[in-house]
Order: sequence, then structure tokens, then C-alpha cells
Amino acid sequence: TVNSWKVRAAYGESGNLTGIGAYDRFNIYNVSPFLSRTSLTSPSTTVSSDLKPERQKEFEVGTDVSLLDNRIQFTFNYYNKKVTDLLVPNITNAPSSGFPTASKNVGSLRNKGFEILVTAVPVKTKDFSWEITGNFNKNTNKVEDLGVPFISFATGTGAVFALVPGYAAPIFYSNFFARGSNGQVLIDPATQTPVQARGPVLTGQPFGTPTVDPATGLPYLTGPNSTVLRGNLGTPNPTYTATLINTLRYKKWSLGFQLDRVAGVSVFNADYRTRQGVGNGSELAQLEHNGQLPRGYIQRIYGIEEWRVDDGAFTKLRELSIGYNFGKVGKAFSNLNVSFSGRNLISWDNYKGYDPETNATGQNSLLRGVDFGNVPIPRTFQVGVVANF
Repeated sequence: TVNSWKVRAAYGESGNLTGIGAYDRFNIYNVSPFLSRTSLTSPSTTVSSDLKPERQKEFEVGTDVSLLDNRIQFTFNYYNKKVTDLLVPNITNAPSSGFPTASKNVGSLRNKGFEILVTAVPVKTKDFSWEITGNFNKNTNKVEDLGVPFISFATGTGAVFALVPGYAAPIFYSNFFARGSNGQVLIDPATQTPVQARGPVLTGQPFGTPTVDPATGLPYLTGPNSTVLRGNLGTPNPTYTATLINTLRYKKWSLGFQLDRVAGVSVFNADYRTRQGVGNGSELAQLEHNGQLPRGYIQRIYGIEEWRVDDGAFTKLRELSIGYNFGKVGKAFSNLNVSFSGRNLISWDNYKGYDPETNATGQNSLLRGVDFGNVPIPRTFQVGVVANF
């Protein structure tokens, strides 16, 4: 019944040597021409000679099991990784420092989770076989310490990211709608538009709680003790990812498909905001044009970031393929195989944009999940011919 069973464990410590460039620990002046002479310009980001690579410690344990003449193979991994001396670029400085931003080592974060991989062959006969592979990943990412209540990063797309102890790294951190005790968004009776959450913020608390006026049901909007509240609007880190692959063969025919699932992830949909703001959005802008929303509705909510954060969860038919193996064809081919396949064929999601699987901020791990002018992943089709002579 059990063909093999392996148990393994590993522990390691390492440093992120690529996280700091060769001269990133020094304030290097930029050379530029000025009145036919050479000038030196100070960089906008200050660094310290004490800047050092991130350090990580990781423990991993897992097992591999093969059953029933290797018809079922099971792999499980659990890991727990802690990163210290967390390297964060472009931290906002105090104006008195003379530099807008700084790169610093701050705090620590932890990644822990597990991965399950199962491969099975439920049916295997002379003419028909069915192989199925399933993969499930769950990662919990959390900032453990920063030394400050929070660190925020603004991007050119309008997205505001933050590192906050006790939360994932990063989160979308900005202003949100005021809500009543029933959780419904509060509407200003004068303008019939949603109200931005405001209220007193306790010292040292990154998230404030709006103070609601019991007479009107609206939060405080004016007064010396009133400020715009900011909070966690979501994270580009998924709750889990999963993949299901099926391969079926019947005589000379073959059929395969792959489904991908990403859950619990948010996307900052700057494209959606822009479309509504310039009046060509098919959702809010069209309703305002038709008089179904009060005039000025979009202008009043434009600065509230919550309505720009969208549900980025999706299930995709990543690939579908069908093929036929002709085998030997006369004297021309010793073997001939023809196949037809398509990728990114269907996406089941509630996303308001083109594709929730998007990122306009490059490879920066602290700035992810932004949709702003991105070309969506294309749907492609391919015909393949493999011939042996």
C-alpha cells in the first residue's frame, strides 16, 4: 500500500545580499550640466552607512508519501520564516532633515504557511487514463515590529501602502466611508452622497474610530478635534492560491485543462477611478449623467480611497488543450502529433476592470496589486504540430 514515505526538516539562516546595491549605503551626488559647467546635486533619499542586508531565519518540515503502486503521491510542506532588519526604501523623513525620504532597516516580519500537492491516477487502462494534480498554498504574512505605529508609501497611481504591526505587508492604507452601527455607509442628507469617515484619532494609533453624532447619525465633520480617518482597506496578499490540473487520454486522443484560484486579495483599481472621474465610466459616471445619482456625486467621493479598492479574487481557466497522435503516417512520418490549445480563456471574478491579475508597480514586493493603464493578460491560441521523419 505504501511505496515510500519520507519525512524531512530543514533550518537555515541567510542574508538578502541583493536587497542593497553596491553603493546604496552612501549618499552619492548626481552629476548634471549647469551653465556649461558640471554641477553636483544631492540625492533626494538619504541613507546611512549603518544600512545592512535583511536577515532571515527559516524552519521547514514536510513529508512525501507514495501509495498504491505510486498511483497517489502526496507532498506536504510547512514553513515558518522570520525576517529581521527589514529593509524599507523611501520612508518619509521629517522636513527638518533636508531629505524627503530615507532608506532604513526597520523592524521584522514573519511568513508562515503550508503547501499541499496531490497527484493521483484514478483510472488507468489500456485505452483510457486520467491523471489529476491539485496544489493548495496558504501563506500568512504579518509585520511583527516596526518601532513606529506605521510607515506609509504613496505611489503615482494614488495608491497608499503601509506597514502596520499586526497586519500583512503591505496593506492599502487610506481614508474610508463612514458607517453606522449597522455597517451601512452613511449618506449626507443635504447632498445624498456618502460621507467620509472623520473623528478624533488617539495618539500613537494608526487606525482611528469615527465618533458619531447620535442626533444626526453622521460622524463629526468639523471641529478642532476632527480629522480624516485612515485604515486598512485590504491587502494584495491572497488568503490562498490553488491549482487543479487534469490530463485525460483515450486511445490516440488527449485532453488537458488547468484551473487557477486566487482568493482573499484586493486590487487598487486606479483605472476604475480614472474612468469615472473623466466621465466615461459605465458605472457611476453613467448613472450621474442619467440623473440616477445626484450631480457632483463623483466629485464628492473622488478623494475617498475605499471605493477604488476592488475585489481581486478570481478563478481562471488557465489552459485548455486537445491533441491527436496519428502515429506513423505512411512513409512520410514515423510519428505525427497535432494539438490545439488556448490560455487565459475564462476568468470568473467580480473585478470591475479588465483583469484582476495585474500589477502596475513592477517587482517591488511592498508596492503590489495596482491596476493603472495595464495591458491585461492576453487570451492566446496555439496550434502545434510535432512530426518525426
